[in-house]
Amino acid sequence: MNSMISDELSLDHPPRGIRMERSLEGETIIKIRLFSLVAFPIFFMALFWNSLTYLFAVSVIAKTSEKFGWGWNISPSFFEVNKDTGSLWFLWVVLVPFVAIGIFLFFFALSRFFGRCEIRLGTSEGSVRSSIGSVGKTQRFVFRSVKSIAVRKVVDDGDEKTPIRMIITMNNGREIKFPYLIKVHETWLAFALNKLFNRKIE
Repeated sequence: MNSMISDELSLDHPPRGIRMERSLEGETIIKIRLFSLVAFPIFFMALFWNSLTYLFAVSVIAKTSEKFGWGWNISPSFFEVNKDTGSLWFLWVVLVPFVAIGIFLFFFALSRFFGRCEIRLGTSEGSVRSSIGSVGKTQRFVFRSVKSIAVRKVVDDGDEKTPIRMIITMNNGREIKFPYLIKVHETWLAFALNKLFNRKIE
């Protein structure tokens, strides 16, 4: 496996926001709080974006209700548009990406405020769970099937490389992707997982 071990890093002293413990069953558990100050500008951006999208959505719904005579009691449209069916379909097609972006910004802000990542390492298997409250996704793996643990990078501005996210790559090509982490968490976690995995497969 790829090694990112540094003499300055220690399993016994994880950075602030990360806690490592052992369960009664002998599992090693690493808990990461995903809170980041970037949550605040993203949250206000989501509010602004979704407010504009709301005005557009009300307009499109009002025009659609008026066209098909649904009789919904909706505020007047904010935009004067042709009410023929073709124009309405076009408006709905334009609206959908705006709604999708607004939903993404909202949930991304939530993940930065309340998100958690929990890594459980047993005797031969492990799991990575990313969640917001009780809602989340768990990815499981077997230690001996792990090919590498690394921070995926992309080329940016010539020779400079910018970290994207932590990824565990399996021998069969499957990838276990971690949530986006701040740099200090990313560096320590890569070090800790490489060290712990090497112990498990020795």
